[in-house]
Amino acid sequence: LDVITPRAALVLAAVLLAPLAGCERERPAAPAAPAAAPAPPLAWSEKTADAEAELTLPAALKTHPALHRRLFDEEVAAARKFVAEAKAERAAVGFDMPPYGLQVAWRVSAETPRLLSLVREVSSYTGGAHPNSGSTTLLWDKRAGRELDKSALFADAAARPRLEAELCDALKAAKAERGGVELTGDVWSCPRWNDLTLALSPGAGGRAGGVVALFSPYEVGPYAEGAYDVTLPATAVRAAVAPEFRAEFAG
Repeated sequence: LDVITPRAALVLAAVLLAPLAGCERERPAAPAAPAAAPAPPLAWSEKTADAEAELTLPAALKTHPALHRRLFDEEVAAARKFVAEAKAERAAVGFDMPPYGLQVAWRVSAETPRLLSLVREVSSYTGGAHPNSGSTTLLWDKRAGRELDKSALFADAAARPRLEAELCDALKAAKAERGGVELTGDVWSCPRWNDLTLALSPGAGGRAGGVVALFSPYEVGPYAEGAYDVTLPATAVRAAVAPEFRAEFAG
């Protein structure tokens, strides 16, 4: 039998392993991960002979891509529908009238380590003596990545009637100062809890300073009175806030 010396064994091993090393070198690289879709812009507009629509979003949404994409897509879809319907509606009137208009602007009312409070302000014109305007709000739980309802923020249902009453008193005082109509309940009355539009108000140290209730024109008085913003400080609302969110409020 032939005896393979240690040196010959090393040479033989190198010869046998060389093709394997070559195969390893020639193995195709793994496909690159698909590039993330670019973030939508913070402003958008569309103009036709029949309508003009505009949208603006706050820069704070850049750090919340899912919410940014959601708001942009929803608003643009609704605005394009508004522009498309304007042509048919204006043609049906039978006489020349000014083009329709829609302006939607989102802004940050307050931001805390966990919560982002956004206000949506909209003005629309579809004929008539003046545009219509109004506000809605959205509270975003940054940790959970989801929208937070005001009843989840103020989870103690027993505390809501007190907040409702305090906001009503503050609204009455604001209306009296402006010379507005009284809230007697016959025509105009304070909104109930489920109808309140609430946002966080800014406070010190990156915390919420309280809550602000937004009342759109026509909601608590005639159009000529305009809108009302009524704020309750953190000291008045903090005890009613769900325990997990109390640290988001100053005081």
